[in-house]
Amino acid sequence: MRFHGMPIDTNDDGTISPDEAAAHAEMIFVLLDRNMDGVLTQQDRRQGSQEPKGDRSRKRVPVPRGEMEERQQSDEAGDGGAASSSQRADATERQAEAPQDERQASTSALMQLFAEMDSDGDSEVTLEEFMIYQENRYNELADEEGEVSPWRYRASWHHFSGSD
Repeated sequence: MRFHGMPIDTNDDGTISPDEAAAHAEMIFVLLDRNMDGVLTQQDRRQGSQEPKGDRSRKRVPVPRGEMEERQQSDEAGDGGAASSSQRADATERQAEAPQDERQASTSALMQLFAEMDSDGDSEVTLEEFMIYQENRYNELADEEGEVSPWRYRASWHHFSGSD
């Protein structure tokens, strides 16, 4: 099984073992350490945000509920004039604001997560700090037998990375 393009359930037993989770976390650390200096810093995050993201950078913002119906009714009524263009201008403005709000929320969440991992408060997350944090996350996910399903493991990374 692969996750983030990397093998995770390497023995195909249907669960993520502590060793498998640790290997995956270590690979994630290496990928996040953009300047390869052995620690994660805000500089690594900034370097990562400057890299092209392909289609993901052009995420579509959904049309708010009810607005699509208004557009359809306006088109059916044939009043595609000023009122319709005004509504569309408002929608365009809301769509332009939404990605900025999402980026701010994402940045805030990442900064909070970074602070949680930075156990000594030196504004750097070492591999050891990262791995201790990930081990604690794994232990929180484990069931009574100490196993974590691939489903639960993958879902837990969405809050961490914001991606799949």
